[in-house]
Amino acid sequence: MTLPQPERALCLILARLLEYPGPQWPETVSSCEEALVELGGGRALRKEVALIQGFLQRVPQRTLGEWQELYVETFDFGRKVSLYWTAILFGEERDRTRHPQRGYALWQLQEIYRRYGYDLLEGELPDYLPALLEFVSQVGIPPELSRYMDVLQAAMKEAAGKLREAASPYEPLLAAAGSLLQKPALYIRGKEAAP
Repeated sequence: MTLPQPERALCLILARLLEYPGPQWPETVSSCEEALVELGGGRALRKEVALIQGFLQRVPQRTLGEWQELYVETFDFGRKVSLYWTAILFGEERDRTRHPQRGYALWQLQEIYRRYGYDLLEGELPDYLPALLEFVSQVGIPPELSRYMDVLQAAMKEAAGKLREAASPYEPLLAAAGSLLQKPALYIRGKEAAP
């Protein structure tokens, strides 16, 4: 089953914009802007497109170095929010005896990715939101993953709320991702999705 192109494109745009803003980030932002223009603003995705455009309008207000600092402060050292969505819900402790739900969820996500032919970058955890969004852009939300959507929605809502309180420019991206992952067009039936 082929996913609708607009939903696939938005998942990939969000994945790219939520990655660390490295040296290629200005080109990434530019290609995301172009992809949004090509996509248009169909009624079904108007909210998500507007949220992403709101973020993109803020990009020129900071230098690449400032975006890098903000990213680290927001998602790494400052830990206002984690992009590892199981960590939001189950904690970041690596001691699996204290947080067995997270370890089990990570293992299941890894297996889902493997089953559908998606390879994570070396050392990347499967609950990293940009990786999940990229997977969904390629495959959709298979039945095995759909069972985590309620948990993911709770994590995204909590994260977006924290970023809203902090007046973070990243808040619209998490809000758009949370909204987009609720779209029925992204959900696929098991037998149709198998590679």
